[in-house]
Amino acid sequence: MVAVPQPATDRAPTKDKGRRSLLISTAGGWLLALVWMVALTPDIFSSLSASGNDDAMRLVQVRDLLQGQDWFDLTQHRLGPGEGTPMHWSRLVDAPIAGLILALTPLVGGAKAEAVTATLWPLLLVLPLVLFVAATARALGGRGGDIVGSILAAALAFTSFKFAPGALDHHNVQLVLLAMTLAGVVLSRERPR
Repeated sequence: MVAVPQPATDRAPTKDKGRRSLLISTAGGWLLALVWMVALTPDIFSSLSASGNDDAMRLVQVRDLLQGQDWFDLTQHRLGPGEGTPMHWSRLVDAPIAGLILALTPLVGGAKAEAVTATLWPLLLVLPLVLFVAATARALGGRGGDIVGSILAAALAFTSFKFAPGALDHHNVQLVLLAMTLAGVVLSRERPR
């Protein structure tokens, strides 16, 4: 008996179903993280509470950028004697934070825009984190792996405090990039491109 290959159209629904499952589990993980954040911090939009010195320094760096400091001048004049201290941080993290503040300022005012941004920025980063971890878990664990990966990513997001309100430092961005790199390596086995 000769095996007859299935047409490509028969495989498409399975692929679409896998994508749909990944998107649903990603949305579920993100919503779970949001619920945890609201439960832990019921008044999250009322004030800006940086979770550490690095978060406060990131906000200072963003404020300097918004007040006209050159993109390539990363000197913090408030830090260190004399000429200030040159920072090694990238403006690539400052730009989206500054963009959120600029977009929100006409709606809620300057100080409130910073507080809302300090809450939204980490929460927005949870979405790609959950997506990349879920995609990796699905590739490694098969069906249902994305659900487990989404739950674990949501748990990581708010138990590590790197995605908590006020976490403006670059460590949350680094975790997202790490998850993206891992997903790229794992998924490259099936789709090298």
